[in-house]
Amino acid sequence: MKHFEPTAGARVSAVAAIALAAASLAVVIMLSGCTVSKPNAFVAASVEGGNVVIPKTQISNQAAFVNYDANGTNVQLIAVESTDGKPHVALNTCQSCNPSPKAYFEQNGNTLTCNNCGLKFSVDTVGATGASSCNPAPVIDLVETDEAFVVPASTLDRYAPFFENWQGPTK
Repeated sequence: MKHFEPTAGARVSAVAAIALAAASLAVVIMLSGCTVSKPNAFVAASVEGGNVVIPKTQISNQAAFVNYDANGTNVQLIAVESTDGKPHVALNTCQSCNPSPKAYFEQNGNTLTCNNCGLKFSVDTVGATGASSCNPAPVIDLVETDEAFVVPASTLDRYAPFFENWQGPTK
């Protein structure tokens, strides 16, 4: 059986065509004002002096999902930048749908969707106090400094029962 082997000239032409296509796509993206965003990040919580610290430098328009081990139960936070550039932090469980195992949120652009009921809402409402219904639960005792969000680890330990049945992604 004879295998097709492209000539050296054909290989060079194919590589040149691919490079031209990639360059053209980059120009179209730049001219359209679109940006290529990084994927969501799953990170382990940084615990310092009994506090969970989320540096603002880790928060962007793509949600960071911060995993905290509360004595064997994963308590997950959402850290995301709103459309006006302000960082927000909340628990990644739904106030209405919890204790469903699917009461967690995933991001699509500037929208978060509850995996249990399918309700969609803006990233601008993450962590809003007084919000009810299907929305990420605000974190009691959360403090915002110029550099980071800080919450006592003991506070997150108290949230562990809300995450016992939770089956959201952790990586």
